[in-house]
This record gives sequence, C-alpha cells and structure tokens, in this order.
Amino acid sequence: MPERPVVARRRGEPDQAGDTYLGGEHKLPMVLRAAIDLAKRLVAPDDVARRIADNQAGEPEAGVRLKALLTLLREFPEHEATREALIAAREDPDAEVRVRAGIALKADGRDVLLGVAGGEGAEDATSARAVEALGRSLTLAQTAELLENALRTERVATAKVCLGILGRHAGAQATGVLAKVLLVEKGELAEAAARALAATGDASAEAPLLRALAEGAPALQQAAAEALGRVGSAAAVPPLRAAESQDAALRGAARQAVAEIQSRLVGAAPGQLSLAGGEAGQLSIAEDEVGHLSLSEAQQPAKESGLKN
Repeated sequence: MPERPVVARRRGEPDQAGDTYLGGEHKLPMVLRAAIDLAKRLVAPDDVARRIADNQAGEPEAGVRLKALLTLLREFPEHEATREALIAAREDPDAEVRVRAGIALKADGRDVLLGVAGGEGAEDATSARAVEALGRSLTLAQTAELLENALRTERVATAKVCLGILGRHAGAQATGVLAKVLLVEKGELAEAAARALAATGDASAEAPLLRALAEGAPALQQAAAEALGRVGSAAAVPPLRAAESQDAALRGAARQAVAEIQSRLVGAAPGQLSLAGGEAGQLSIAEDEVGHLSLSEAQQPAKESGLKN
C-alpha cells in the first residue's frame, strides 16, 4: 500500500491501478479483512467428502448434485459420507442422479434401476443406461416387458439395449420376440433385431432373417445377411447368392455370410458346400457349374427309397 498523494488528472484521463486504495489509512484494514476472508474460504475443510455430501444434499440444481455425486465416487469411494450420499440419491428427483446411485449401489440399487428402466421420469438415454446396467440380471420376461414399454413410448435407445439383452437369451421365446420386432419395426430397430437374432445362435432365427433379406430396406438386408452368416444353414446360401447381384455393400455381406456358412459345414472347402458322403438330403456344388447347388447322385436314390417307404 504505497503512501503517496493522489495526483489530479485531467477530465477523461483513465484511472491508474491502485488509485482506489490511496484515499487514506482507512482503506488498508478493509483490504486486509477481505484478503483474510478469502484465505479462509480457500482453506480445505478437514473432511472434504463430508462437506461435498452436505453440499449435495442441499443443492437445488440437478447437474451440480450429479457432479458432486460423481466426485464422491471418484475421489472418496470408500468414505462413509459417499455411501450415505448414494443412499439418499436413490430418492433424488432427477432420474440421471438416481441411475448413477443405483449403478454404484449394485444390489441395493436394483429397484431404482428397474424403475428408471421403465421410464419413470427419465430421458431415453437415461433409461437405456439403466437397462444396460441391469443387463443379465434381467429375466427374459422382464426384458420383453421393458422392450414393449420402450417401443410403445418410442424410446429407441432403450429398445435397442433391450434387443441386445434378448439376443443373449437362448430359446424360442426370445427368438419369437426378436422376429416380431424384425418384421414389424423399421430402420435401426429392425437392424438391431437382426443382430440380436444372430446373437441367439438359434436355428429358428433363419426364417425371419431370410424374409428380411428378401423384403427389407437395403440397410436391413445387409444386417440380415450378416446375421445369416452366424445362424444360417445351407438353405440360406441360394438367397444369399441371389442377393449378391444387388448393391456393393450387400454383395460383400452376402459373400461373407456364404463363406461363414460353408465353414461350418462338415468337410466343406472354400467355395464348396458338402457334407460327409452317404447321408441323404445333403447339398453339394456341381463340379461343372460353379456356384450351383445340386443333390449328389449317391444321395438321390436314398431320397427316393425314403419316399417309397
């Protein structure tokens, strides 16, 4: 605080730095009190986690409450105050805060996640995050119910996560639900259903996928072709070969699918379809017509014999 007189200036001349504090001795105590008050505010509290938790409890802004909760989880995961804040956050008015608390609480947060997954005051992305966190803990019936609710309320992200979970369930029931979505829905939902059908590994997924390959939009046809590469049988090869005559993206997917199907057939070599000899009803590629399917001569009598019996 320099001790010098204030120099008079002409009208319009700008003030100089420090002029405010040169009006007399009474200015120094005021400035020092302000500096000390600021220093006190900058001193870290003895229990930072407790202070953050207390601030979160009384914070009116949802975004600030969420950041406070995430800070506690990141910096003080084992602190008692963090646990208390998580328990309290299960009742938070904001769905995103509830989801983050539910995920961190694991079993103690499952009911919270189920509620948000069903769309209780939640944005689509938030309910999708809740479903994803529940994952394999969801039963087939629960997942199908959440899917139906998401489709009815047009929450696409949530529906896609549900489809992915259904794809991890084996069995005719899961395949039936996915096949219905594949044939009824459009766009990214139908494509997600095709990928989920492939994930089931269920042979009954082949029929709806073949229909999508024949009747779907180009993006869905490509998704169906890729899925058939995982679950298709030799019967899927002719439709896939026919699809190769279409656009380049579908051509590549169809060829890859045929190669994958062939690799699963016993005794198949690249570019061929064949099974162990002597078994009726098997397919092989005719030697003189590359890419054509025919019944081998050894197999035809067996088929005719079966018909007479």
